[in-house]
Amino acid sequence: MMKKKHKILIMSGILSLSVAAICGFNYYSLELNQDRYTLELGEQLKTEVADYASGNINNAKLNLSEVDVNKVGTYQANVKGKIQNLSFSVDVVDTTAPSAEVIENKTFYTFEQVKASMLLEDVKDESKVIVTFEDGKEVHTYEKGGFIEEKVILTDEYSNVTVLSVTFEIVADSTKPVIKGAKNSKVYIGETVDFLKGVSAMDDRDGDVTNSIVVDASKVDTGKAGKYKLKYSVKDNAGNQATKTVTITVLEDKAPVFKGLTALTVNVGSKVDYLSNVSATDDRDGDVTTSIKVDSTKVNLTKAGTYKVTYSVTDSTGNKTIESRTVNVKSKAVKSETTQSQTSDNSGNTNKKITSNGKKNSSSGSKNSNSSGFDFFEVKPSGEQPNGDVPAGGKQGVGTWD
Repeated sequence: MMKKKHKILIMSGILSLSVAAICGFNYYSLELNQDRYTLELGEQLKTEVADYASGNINNAKLNLSEVDVNKVGTYQANVKGKIQNLSFSVDVVDTTAPSAEVIENKTFYTFEQVKASMLLEDVKDESKVIVTFEDGKEVHTYEKGGFIEEKVILTDEYSNVTVLSVTFEIVADSTKPVIKGAKNSKVYIGETVDFLKGVSAMDDRDGDVTNSIVVDASKVDTGKAGKYKLKYSVKDNAGNQATKTVTITVLEDKAPVFKGLTALTVNVGSKVDYLSNVSATDDRDGDVTTSIKVDSTKVNLTKAGTYKVTYSVTDSTGNKTIESRTVNVKSKAVKSETTQSQTSDNSGNTNKKITSNGKKNSSSGSKNSNSSGFDFFEVKPSGEQPNGDVPAGGKQGVGTWD
C-alpha cells in the first residue's frame, strides 16, 4: 500500500514540474509576425521588436545589422529572446521608376550637341539613372531649324523606365568664328616656323575653337627669299567657316654690319679705346655691339707707323663679319714759341721785331730771315697790300705793322 502511495506522489511531482515548465515556456515564448519582409530601395527600416515579433518581447533584442537598405539584395535578421532566437529575411528591392521634370521653351542651335539630359531637371531615383532619346542615344544634333519633338527615356540600374515627351526649338547658327593673331610676318631662309604661334579662334556658340584651325602653307617656301601667301581657316560646329590670308616674307639671313671703323690717328704712347664710337647691328638680332671682338695685337703704340686692327662679330645664327681699320701712330710734334720785342729809333718811332724759336734777329734792315724759312718785316714794305699780300714781282712776308 505504501509503495502505491510513493508512486502516486512521484507521478504528481513530475506532473507538477512539467506543468510548471510548460507555463514558464509560455511565459517567455516569442513568435515572428512573418518570416520575410520586403523594403523598397532607400526605404527607412523599422527598428522596433514589435514590428517583427509578438509574445513576451520585453527582454527581446532585434538584430538588423546586416541589412543595407541602399543596396538591392536579401539580408538575414533575427529577434533573440530569453530562451529563443528567431531568424527572418529582409528583401531590399527597386521597383520604382525614375522621375523628372521637363524643361519648357528650351532653345539650341543647328549642329549643336543636344544631350537628352539637358531637356530635363530634378531627376530623382534611388539608383543611377541613364537619360537617352528614344533611339538609345544620349546626344542628337540637328541640321535644320524649327520646333522638335522627342521622347526622352529614363532608365535606372534595375531597369525601371520612365518615358517623357519634350518639345524644344532649334535656331540656325550663321555666325562665323573670329580668327585672332594672324598677321603678316618675316622669317629667314631655313628657319623653322610655327605659323600657329599666337593665333587663336573664338566662336559665339562653341567658344574657343583654336584647335580646329587649319593652316595652308603649301605656297610658302622658307628655303627661298620672297613673299608668300599663308591661309588660315576654321569652322564652328554649325559649319560656319572663317578664313584669313597673310603675307609671309622670307628674308636672307645677312651677317652683322659695322659702323665707325674709320682710320684712327694717335700719338706715340697714347692709350687707345678701340671700341669708342664703333657699333654693329644685325638684321635679326638688332644691336650686337657688345659681341664685337677686337684684335689689336699688331699695333705698336710705342713706335710711329701704320698698323691694322681687326674687328669681328657673330650673330645668333652664326653669321660672322670681319673688318679692319687703319691706325696711324705719329711722333709728337715740336712746339714753336714766337716772341716780340720793341725798340725805338732816333726819330722816336717804335719798331717791332719778331723772333722765332727764341732767337733774336740781329739785323737792323727792313726784313729779317731765320732758319724757319719765313721773312719777318720790321716795317711795312713798299708796295705791300694791307692784307700782307705782295704784288707781282714782290715777295710774300709775315709780320705786323703799325
